[in-house]
Amino acid sequence: MNAKQMVLVGLVAVLAHGADPLPDTVAAYRGRYEALKGRLDGKRDAAVGKALGVYRGELELLLTNVRQQGKLDYVVAIQGELKRLETDPTAPKKPAAKRMKHLRRAQGGARVAEDQAVEAHGKALAELRKGYSSSLRSLEKRLVAANEIEEAKLARSERSKIPKPVKKPKVEGKEEGAASVARTTVVEAWIDGGTTLRRTHEGLQWTVAPRLSLVGEEGQKRPAPVVVDGRKWRPRWTTSKDGMRRSKVYRIRGMVGGTVKIREKTALPGTAREETGNNIYIADPLPGARWYVFEITHAE
Repeated sequence: MNAKQMVLVGLVAVLAHGADPLPDTVAAYRGRYEALKGRLDGKRDAAVGKALGVYRGELELLLTNVRQQGKLDYVVAIQGELKRLETDPTAPKKPAAKRMKHLRRAQGGARVAEDQAVEAHGKALAELRKGYSSSLRSLEKRLVAANEIEEAKLARSERSKIPKPVKKPKVEGKEEGAASVARTTVVEAWIDGGTTLRRTHEGLQWTVAPRLSLVGEEGQKRPAPVVVDGRKWRPRWTTSKDGMRRSKVYRIRGMVGGTVKIREKTALPGTAREETGNNIYIADPLPGARWYVFEITHAE
């Protein structure tokens, strides 16, 4: 169990079985829920702040380089982004001009990191709400048994206001065969920067920053499919409001956890790295696309 899971389990346990018994009132349970939600919100904000701190550092380093090269438009664009961060500390909504590749890649990395923090917060919040709903259901029963009917009605009303869970995304690809103790999955892909390979409980998913080439498309007369254990995978894509492109999930068991070995077949070493949360980030700073190979050892 990783650190995020431990924190989440602890919060849900406190909500459902608090060390200090709460009065049987809706207000008391709502107060504890809001306090725990505030803690989750704080963790999300801290993660986003850390990501933006890295982004700001990348901007300052890039600014030094392009200033020495005498690129006025590039300097103005970076200065504008640094100024925006002072009043709007979020990842950029729109990428820079296409010719400013290094700035676009830094922006894409910031967007991916922010999205990951928001996604982790959403999952934790969903579990918290589930525990809150369960607590209110039990509270309603106790109140009815105690003939506190009006308070029981409030408990039911409060539970009805809890947002429903979001349905899981559709997945594509065939699920692997019989389970085994451990196996290695080999993923080969043609990538051109600003890309993340996410390992989820459902399988594998690509995330590509706005306006960058989709996995498998750059530099090929014909699109080069992703290859998973020798099988071709041509991802289908969706685009969010902020321009991030995400593939439909390729279903394969046991992707969460395990170890990852990264081999860049035609790229410089170190341009892809494994990050927290079962994500593999491919920066690929050099111009043009390259082949990457990911060997993922995992249990099924």
